Amino acid sequence: MTKQTEFEQLKQENERLKNLLKIQEDNEKTHHDIEDLVDTEKLKEIFMKFSKLTGYTTGFVKQDTREILISTGWTEICKTFHRGSESSAHICQESNAELTQNLKESHQISMKQCHHGMVDGATPIIIDGQHLADLFSGQVLFQAPNIEEFKRGAQEFGYDIESYMKALQEVKIISQDKLKEVLEFLSTIAQIIAEIGKDKKEYLKLNNSLEKKVQERMKEKESLLKLFDESDNVLFKWNNDPSLSVAFVSRSISKLLGYSKSDFETNKIHYISCIYPQDRDKVLQEIDRASLQKETFFAHKPYRVITKNKQIKWILENSVIIRDDNDVITHYLGYLSDITEFKNYQETLEKLSQTDQLTQVKNRLFIDQTLQKQHYRFVRNGEKCSIILIDIDHFKDVNDTYGHITGDVILIEFAKILSQNLRKSDVIGRWGGEEFLIILPHTEIEKAQQLAQKLKKLIESFHFTKIKHKTASFGISEFRDGTSIEQLLENADKALYLSKENGRNQIHTVV
Repeated sequence: MTKQTEFEQLKQENERLKNLLKIQEDNEKTHHDIEDLVDTEKLKEIFMKFSKLTGYTTGFVKQDTREILISTGWTEICKTFHRGSESSAHICQESNAELTQNLKESHQISMKQCHHGMVDGATPIIIDGQHLADLFSGQVLFQAPNIEEFKRGAQEFGYDIESYMKALQEVKIISQDKLKEVLEFLSTIAQIIAEIGKDKKEYLKLNNSLEKKVQERMKEKESLLKLFDESDNVLFKWNNDPSLSVAFVSRSISKLLGYSKSDFETNKIHYISCIYPQDRDKVLQEIDRASLQKETFFAHKPYRVITKNKQIKWILENSVIIRDDNDVITHYLGYLSDITEFKNYQETLEKLSQTDQLTQVKNRLFIDQTLQKQHYRFVRNGEKCSIILIDIDHFKDVNDTYGHITGDVILIEFAKILSQNLRKSDVIGRWGGEEFLIILPHTEIEKAQQLAQKLKKLIESFHFTKIKHKTASFGISEFRDGTSIEQLLENADKALYLSKENGRNQIHTVV
């Protein structure tokens, strides 16, 4: 094969890779829709968890078209009546327009009572200077509703008054500070979304830049391979042999893995050995599947690699299967991109959905999910599991005497005492208010009692901020034959009640 023929084949393969990776044809494009920059399906999962955990609504709305991309936890009164009725939907649109106009002008959290009497709030999502979307919550009241006024509204728009009044009773009544607190939390999520979107935008920009470079090199009749040498992406060409030896790799491999081009092409190092051990079989299985199914192109699920200096990176690889005239596979051509930073942002969002923001231990939703898994393991495999329910004694006195800021500090210090004295396999979460719950896998109740005694002494001797000393009451239970999750929690709660009734700072067990 001549160099010219090989070059023409590489050009065709690059065109296929472009289509696979969905590289934009318009290299000058600078505007991106919010759907191009963030994973709305993943965000929907997170917002659904948020609404289920807190009872508050969310709405994720495009700024330019006002299209609602995500909505979770919406109240019946807004969903069925205000927005669901043709006679009144325009009122919601007008109210939203006023609310979002405030966002466009201030780029800060905004709250407003809509013309139906409900209160909504929103925070903007600004990516690289562009206001692309808004994150809403609300559908609440700041004070008890004026029933007669709402009835007049129902008559005006033709609602069924009885159903409307029932829906009104279900609306949360909260303080303005509480709604602001919710919006500030969502504002934090909006900032993370903006960072992810900015990185994705830069990624698309880099791909566009890469395409432009390809065209320039082709116009200048220079080798396409030189482009990969100069980019952050890596081009691999593997031989179809048992060890997948390397026929070619771009020089950019040194940026990605720290090894040189020569290290791979002389088989001093095999790429397979760089794949994270737990991901290796999965990668090989995907190659085998694509080969057996006669695919020409295939994309690996993101996987990890280990660099020369032992760093772990996440890789996105798209591959082309090269066959000869007899349809026999001769090579695999892979296009590799480093997506480590993007994966880190995903993990940050996942952690945010599982963590109590004050104490930084797990939240109620995560604890519920873990209990379900432990119950399944107990029923299926007989795996022992105990729980400890802990309540800070007379915590209300702390808030009443020293204020809620000090109360928050005590909760943080208390959570740290617990989390720093558990095994890696143990799970601690904030159960609610000043209550914490510890899940102890592979642990019988006697061992749980020993741990509770240890924690009780550590708490008694700890020097808390301002309040000096504090104690806690403990309730312990374990899974036994026929015990449901509800019964397990009820038993722990009964044990905790006994500890409080008998003078607090005690440990009791109910099974």
